[in-house]
Amino acid sequence: MKGAICALIFFIVNYCHGYNILVMMPFPMYSHTKSYLPLFIELAKRGHNVTMVSQFPLKEPVPNFNEIVIEDTKTEMKGGKFDPREMEWFLVRVFGPRLFCKFMLDKVFDSKVLKAFLNDRDSKFDMVITETFFCQEPFIALGHKYGAIQVSVQTINLFMGLSRLTGNPHNPAYVPSPVFPSSHHMNFWERSKSTIANLIDYLISHAGWIYLDYYMRQKFAPYPGFENLPPMIDMFKNLSLILVDNHKAITYPRPYLPNIVEIGGLTIKGGDKLNEEWEKYLNESVDGLIYFSWGSHYKTENMRPHELAAFMSAFGKLKQRVLMKADEDTLPGKPDNVKLAKWVPQASILGHPNVCAFISHGGLHGVLEGTYHGVPIIGTPLFADQKSNIKFCEEAGYCIYIDLKTVTEGVLLDAINKILTDSYYKENALIRSKIIKDNPMSVMDNAVYWVEYVLRHRGAPHLRSAAVELSWYQYLLLDVLIVWGAVLALAVLLLRKSIKCICRARKSKSKKD
Repeated sequence: MKGAICALIFFIVNYCHGYNILVMMPFPMYSHTKSYLPLFIELAKRGHNVTMVSQFPLKEPVPNFNEIVIEDTKTEMKGGKFDPREMEWFLVRVFGPRLFCKFMLDKVFDSKVLKAFLNDRDSKFDMVITETFFCQEPFIALGHKYGAIQVSVQTINLFMGLSRLTGNPHNPAYVPSPVFPSSHHMNFWERSKSTIANLIDYLISHAGWIYLDYYMRQKFAPYPGFENLPPMIDMFKNLSLILVDNHKAITYPRPYLPNIVEIGGLTIKGGDKLNEEWEKYLNESVDGLIYFSWGSHYKTENMRPHELAAFMSAFGKLKQRVLMKADEDTLPGKPDNVKLAKWVPQASILGHPNVCAFISHGGLHGVLEGTYHGVPIIGTPLFADQKSNIKFCEEAGYCIYIDLKTVTEGVLLDAINKILTDSYYKENALIRSKIIKDNPMSVMDNAVYWVEYVLRHRGAPHLRSAAVELSWYQYLLLDVLIVWGAVLALAVLLLRKSIKCICRARKSKSKKD
């Protein structure tokens, strides 16, 4: 009885000592917010006071979860004519901070709700969680404002710039660049391209941060200590924890510091059931179902005419049903076996046994969910890191890569036929599924553990690498190589001169004799 009472008291004490956590994800990118939302909700359920600033209100209230919903900027974004496929990833990285980022940030900082929140000097937080990528870097200043532990969430793998600032090893000899997708077993030319691309990305990142640092200082409301706000790159160096939305099952092996943790798969719930309508539709797909999705960012209305014609024509020649995530109620040439849906419970759909193939653009969530359920993939990447994601799946043996520039009905039918008839792809998909499910603890428990770990240990500075304090030439050991190279060269030179002197002395002596 005493033991039970003690356990209850221990639980109550720990519950009452929940921390105040601020989550700042104000951009209109639902897929980014969705990646980590289950973690934020779980932290609230475990007794922490979570305040989240975003444009996406929860469907149902959660205890200890305080929402600050800012004005909707999604409508303006959707109304624009910007098509990310028309710009190469390299150009986005070059011009993004000054053009695209300014547009996005201006819209968010114009929010009256956000202004009121930033001007509130009574709020106190123990931890601030932000996405230090894709134009949201200025919000890292909130960690300084509240004197809070700073945590970063990354919806893509760590790139060269942030890896260097956090001291994490990032060797282009085996860490391919998303600009030039390749295997991690690279030949000389691939390593050359990877090195150049990573170096350029590093320089571009720093150039972008110079502008975003300036923007940060212009937009943030003054607060006590604002005049001592460190440079943005110095705040990156002091990140206590970086949570990466990725998984070892769908990416090449690479080293991570102790404070960098992969938590890909938070949105996957193996036990989720479909509603009656979806269950009926999938159960009736006795010949199999092919699921098509290009994610939430890219609209099917932007499909090129030759792409749409190829897909509709190919789908019409299949006996399988096709479920296509699309924004329209109908599409030109849509055959009867194709069902269009504006919203799809993707993870649960992919988990149904009648799903036999997944046509994906290579977005991280889609790849994670398809891999988790062991569904072979037909990859049709659009932009950014999607080519790298599909390249990995192709090398792992459960994906066929299709270049949309040259896609035809015949190319699609050939790929679909291979996926459906060659057991090689399904077997490899199941191997990857087994890998992604084999973890010492659940992805959620692992994520919560590390968030609470850095809270318990006041930022866990013992996890940070001393590499963040090194200059670039120290990090590359150039000073050591130059100094000791010079010493060695001098020693060789002295030895050579000494030998010459000895030889001359001997010759002189022999002549005298």
